[in-house]
Amino acid sequence: MFENVLLEARDVIDESKHKGKPWAEFDRGHMPDKVRLVAYELPPFIVEHPELYGVLSKGVHQLTEEECGQELPVLQRCMTLIAQQRLDRRIREKMAAETAKLLAETTGRLGKTA
Repeated sequence: MFENVLLEARDVIDESKHKGKPWAEFDRGHMPDKVRLVAYELPPFIVEHPELYGVLSKGVHQLTEEECGQELPVLQRCMTLIAQQRLDRRIREKMAAETAKLLAETTGRLGKTA
């Protein structure tokens, strides 16, 4: 999930803000560098806690099943928070777009007021 969130952020940036921006630094960078490069498109919790990737990686590659089980509650909470922050952002963006459209319609009906 963590890496996919970063890749999605990179794609959003590439598509909407920086067409054709080379991503060599991102592709060869370590995770903290990747987080820094796409920070403004990431859930705040990832930006504030880039060490989460190291914890997840260690859990996948080095910990025993029992050790993973001990850490599971906090990691589930981290993932839930990240998912919630992503959802909250989508809801806010949708609401802003819908509201801007309604305001434009209202402005069109009322004429220029300023």
